Amino acid sequence: MEVTKLPKSIARLTTPDGFIESYQEKMRHAKTCKEAYEMAEEEYRILFGTNRYSSYPTFKNAITRWNKKRRTQKANFTKRKK
Repeated sequence: MEVTKLPKSIARLTTPDGFIESYQEKMRHAKTCKEAYEMAEEEYRILFGTNRYSSYPTFKNAITRWNKKRRTQKANFTKRKK
């Protein structure tokens, strides 16, 4: 059986961080946050045949946790630098 490597642009969508980065890139072209989410989900659906998140509110919860994690990591990094 031959294993094919996914291009990085596609492989990154398989992680929460990568999906959120895709969403943030789409924010430049979207009128609303929900529209950017729908664009990212459409891309994911075309590639993988399913949605990454079950709904927009579910995604908003995920991005809230993601932002909190990043703030915590940044605060911990700043503490170690001092």
